[in-house]
Amino acid sequence: EPAQAIRETVRKEKGLSVITSLLRLPNDLVVRATAFCIRNLAIDLKNKELLGKHATLDLVKRLPGGDGIDGITDMTITGVVSAVSEIVSDNQDNGRIFRDYDGVGRLMIIARSQDIYNRQCVFTSNKILAALWEVKDIKRQLKSMGWNISFYTRLQTLDRSNDGMEYDETRNQFRISCSDKPVQSDHFVKSPDPTFDSHTMGPTGRNHGTPDMISPSQPSLPRPATRRRHQTAT
Repeated sequence: EPAQAIRETVRKEKGLSVITSLLRLPNDLVVRATAFCIRNLAIDLKNKELLGKHATLDLVKRLPGGDGIDGITDMTITGVVSAVSEIVSDNQDNGRIFRDYDGVGRLMIIARSQDIYNRQCVFTSNKILAALWEVKDIKRQLKSMGWNISFYTRLQTLDRSNDGMEYDETRNQFRISCSDKPVQSDHFVKSPDPTFDSHTMGPTGRNHGTPDMISPSQPSLPRPATRRRHQTAT
């Protein structure tokens, strides 16, 4: 399969570390594209193992609860959560690495914030916690934090055709359909990101709210002159 061959080639050519380093750039779109790329690469089991060791910390830093969240939109957080989900699924060692970097606590912020984050992000966060629930030492931590498996089972299963994370085999990429919403919490403010092309995962050139993404301001169009009606004296 071509997609699997590409995943193997990226690993053999030592591209995983290069791609992972892009998560550190102060650019929302770059971090987003990198997160989705990592999710795709982690489908390969060997890549999953390596990314668990070398990409988890950078992914955790992009979750709520630290300075790395500045300038990051909801859709990018969704991509990061999706990458984490692929990395920790069916791999308890990666789950422990995620826990050791304080990923559980940061993920809990999303899992309990249905009024702040989009439903895909909340659902996937609880899905990750459900996977970690199977690891005994992490299960004790989750219990102490007030989370249990019922939080995940109570969530309605998402419609895979419109959850924002559908994988398009013909294009070998993820189709993004959910939109960012302007939200405000006690800790930070996230801006809407209306410039994301849902099919190409590329920018449309408008400002994303961080200094390195500011586009030149567009000149405002002049308003048409208004005509005054002259009243005739009666």
